[in-house]
Amino acid sequence: MRTKLAPTIVGIVSIMFLFISGVSCAQNSVFWSDTFDDHGAIMLLIDIETGRIVNANKAASNFYGYSVEQLENMVIDDLRNDFSEIHQDVLATAGQEKNYFILSQQLANGEERIVEVHSYPVDGGEGTFLFCVINDITARQVAEMELLASKERLHRAEFITGIGNWEYQVNTNRFFPSEGAKRVLGLGGDEWTMSQIDELVVVEDQAMRFQAYRELIEEGIPYDIEFRFRRGSDEQIIVLHSMAEYDPETETVFGVLHDITEQVEARIALEKSRKVIIYSLSGFVLVQVIIITNLVANIWRRRRAEDELRNEKELFRTTLLSVGDGVITTDQNGCVNIMNDVAEQITGWTQQEAMGLPLEVVFHTLSTDLLTDWKRFRCERSVSDKGVGSAKQIRLIAKDGIERHVSSNLAPITTDWGEVQGIVVVFRDITEEKEQERIIEYLSYHDQLTGLYNRTYFEKELKRLDNESSLPLSVIIADLNGLKLINDAFGHRMGDRFLKTVAEVIKRNCREKDVVARWGGDEFIILLPATNSTQVEAVARRIQNKFRETTIDSVSVSVSLGWYTKQHPDEEIKEVFDEAENNMYRAKLFASPGVLNNTLKAIMESLYEKSKWEEGHSQRVCKLSKLLGSKLKLSEKEVEELGLLGNFHDIGKVAIDGNILNKPGKLTEDEFREIKRHPEVGYRILKLVKELEEIANYVLTHHERWDGKGYPKGLKGEEIPIQSRILAVVDAFDAMVGGRSYSDILSLQGAIKELENNAGTQFDPEIVAAFIDLLFERGEAAVSTVSDGVERNGIRSNA
Repeated sequence: MRTKLAPTIVGIVSIMFLFISGVSCAQNSVFWSDTFDDHGAIMLLIDIETGRIVNANKAASNFYGYSVEQLENMVIDDLRNDFSEIHQDVLATAGQEKNYFILSQQLANGEERIVEVHSYPVDGGEGTFLFCVINDITARQVAEMELLASKERLHRAEFITGIGNWEYQVNTNRFFPSEGAKRVLGLGGDEWTMSQIDELVVVEDQAMRFQAYRELIEEGIPYDIEFRFRRGSDEQIIVLHSMAEYDPETETVFGVLHDITEQVEARIALEKSRKVIIYSLSGFVLVQVIIITNLVANIWRRRRAEDELRNEKELFRTTLLSVGDGVITTDQNGCVNIMNDVAEQITGWTQQEAMGLPLEVVFHTLSTDLLTDWKRFRCERSVSDKGVGSAKQIRLIAKDGIERHVSSNLAPITTDWGEVQGIVVVFRDITEEKEQERIIEYLSYHDQLTGLYNRTYFEKELKRLDNESSLPLSVIIADLNGLKLINDAFGHRMGDRFLKTVAEVIKRNCREKDVVARWGGDEFIILLPATNSTQVEAVARRIQNKFRETTIDSVSVSVSLGWYTKQHPDEEIKEVFDEAENNMYRAKLFASPGVLNNTLKAIMESLYEKSKWEEGHSQRVCKLSKLLGSKLKLSEKEVEELGLLGNFHDIGKVAIDGNILNKPGKLTEDEFREIKRHPEVGYRILKLVKELEEIANYVLTHHERWDGKGYPKGLKGEEIPIQSRILAVVDAFDAMVGGRSYSDILSLQGAIKELENNAGTQFDPEIVAAFIDLLFERGEAAVSTVSDGVERNGIRSNA
């Protein structure tokens, strides 16, 4: 008896997925990070263009034998010798031509493993990357090879008995012999036409054989004949005994054949012996001995074949119990007779409990298709196919009531002549893989920071809705104002909070049928089917009103909206988008100045909350800088610029930890390095405000030194703008007499001495001289601009 097991689908995936710094939002998602790094499945993230492994989880590290850092410095080709084939796999996956394949992988210790791969393209903002889940199927491949070997031994038993089976499809005239039948008939190949077979039948027997076929098919008379056949391999005439049945539903004849040449020759010899006068007893005994010898030989061959089949059956049973998938077999009545350990774990039934129960009780599935298949096998006496095609993904209810997703194949267990002896079900638990697929699908269509749909999903929905039935079709484009200013001032975490808040407000104020997506960066887009221009304006106004009420840490959330409606089928959707975007930019043009001013005010207030000293310091530096500018006879415009510069020169410190700004005592080298960042941060913030572009340049250079040893550019002498040189002197003076938390307070005399000592190195000597003159000329008026700390140190005009 032979069985044919339908193949099983094994795990998901090898190769790929990509995180691009500053582009992918996955790094901002704790949910994604935990899922990826700690998941038990082997997962890789791969750059499609270079094949570089961008990210690997712990399971991948354990499997390949490399550390995560080593894997992330490798390309996927490093894990396999056949570079050209794997490159084709990657390209095919990226183009979504296929997302599943089986290949060989090489581990760090040189060991070769067979894996199956499911891969998915993921939109990363600036390109498409491959997210891959990998399953090691080496053990199962070995088990399948053992099954193939078992099948080969079964074929050997067929050869020993001289028996073969065949089928003939009447409507196509195709004849399919088994391996045993091909040996008996001396045929090659897997498929013949019946006309070709008929040509090998001895001419005298062809009419008799044709008559038997006709009676079988037309009248249902059993086909049981003997005929002579010219063996294809050597053209020797042999005698065949063939029996067959006809299935009118499939229009197929199923038959078996047996080489009975030796038996016929013995029978003929016996007939001849009866006609011959036996002259001696010894002659008669000799004939009988020949006949008996032939009979004994046939009996011996049959018993040997039975022993071989019995051994194969036991080997088959052992193989089924050892494979990595769940296996259940039944008898011809559909009752369970074998379950392996994996099947027990998945179904919750032990073999002892399940023995003799109907398959549908133990393998309780919600799939009507699978139930129909096994009922068909149980009801039919014989089948032509040995399986039911590809694996089905079904829901299985275990004994304890837990529902699991399984991938299952069902096949009949048949004799050589097609009689059903039972059913075998091979299955595996894919619950975790289904959940992983759900996560991957979610990530493929959602923005990972805001949870809104991403651009890929939006474009897919746009194609679906851009039709006459959805008209009027409206579009709203929303843009978060001042995101770059927020990122530069407060950091990207604050920027992410703004983006999430914008997403929540928009989503909360849209309708269920509206499609809300993050278009990219600071832009959001809303698709509103069956919405006219009046209705879309109402939605937009509602969203705008909600934003006017929304703040984050006292900073207003400002969003510019533009919208447009497609009224007629012949309007191009691109033109609708362009109009909505133009309207959004017009709204942004009017909103920007106020937004920037409010944001700057919020930034300065945030700085003053971190350090109360900075507020007084800015005011004092503003006043003294304007006084010094007037003394140096700068223009009125330049003096006003000095006032602004004094107010905003330390705005970049908003990005510095408050513990560093207020630390008592000397700063560490790392802390001072952090402080030195503030001119560049301040420059980036002020550069975004058109009216403050020049001030931004002065802020950038206000810590440059006259001798060229300052930062950040290392400018020297008059390469430094005069406004920055003036600010440097005043800033240093106020710091000395006003007392920063990390420096000692100096008296007026001490501060003047420090300025004189550093004139020509740190400071412009002419500006230092002018500033000292200013202090003495203005007396108490100049002193009054300085902090209380200065006055407490006994500053006087003639000091």
